[in-house]
Amino acid sequence: MKTISRQAIRRTLDSSTAIRGVRLVTANSVLCQAVVAATRWLSQTRTRIVAGVKIESPVVEQRRTTERLESVAASSRVVALLTSTMDASAVAYRNAGLTKMLHPFLALDVETRVQMAAWVVVTATLTHIVLLEMFGVRTEVLGWGIRTALLAAGLLVAWRPAAIAAAWQDRVAATGRNPDDA
Repeated sequence: MKTISRQAIRRTLDSSTAIRGVRLVTANSVLCQAVVAATRWLSQTRTRIVAGVKIESPVVEQRRTTERLESVAASSRVVALLTSTMDASAVAYRNAGLTKMLHPFLALDVETRVQMAAWVVVTATLTHIVLLEMFGVRTEVLGWGIRTALLAAGLLVAWRPAAIAAAWQDRVAATGRNPDDA
């Protein structure tokens, strides 16, 4: 197999009428010039932000950097919008009817919840298999592989939920925040 040199590729691109046409249009285009100017400005802004937030000392400067970021974020409309959106989502979750319906399930111990979730996965997978067969939908190897993996994982977790529950509790202890309390 022949290898093509970079010079040959460059000569081909330079000699191409289409490439020359594109270069001519982009060189004289106001829109392309505006895009280039905006890209340069954004790049310079990013460089200035990185330089302004630079951490010099791991302990003292990190606190100062955090204060700078918080002061910038406090006056940012985008951050305020994202914060209010996240707060609204959390309030909606706490007051949702589904959450109230699931409260008996959420009140169970972690091991029982893990086991019940595993049985839900097994039941859903089996139902999916039965419905596809009933409607005559052809299933290929990948589909059967995924269903087999879901069944195996669901049965394994349903058989030994204590390990998953312990991992969940370790995660909660490590982060100091319980996702169930959202």
